[in-house]
Amino acid sequence: MAMFPIFMIGLFAGMLLAYVYYRHIKSVPSKTKFDLQERLIVTLREDIEALKIANEDLHKQLEEKKNNRRID
Repeated sequence: MAMFPIFMIGLFAGMLLAYVYYRHIKSVPSKTKFDLQERLIVTLREDIEALKIANEDLHKQLEEKKNNRRID
């Protein structure tokens, strides 16, 4: 009967330590996650540049069509 309070204290301490450990691991990103996010950012920046170039080409085509329409 004297072991039950010690058991309960150990159980509570274990749960508390597990919670703290879980929160710490969840808040610290792993190197793999960091590398994946970095690659995603680089890819998205390249996509943005490609879209800017395509947008400029489309604007040039639109201006040419407007100019051709005015001449006709």
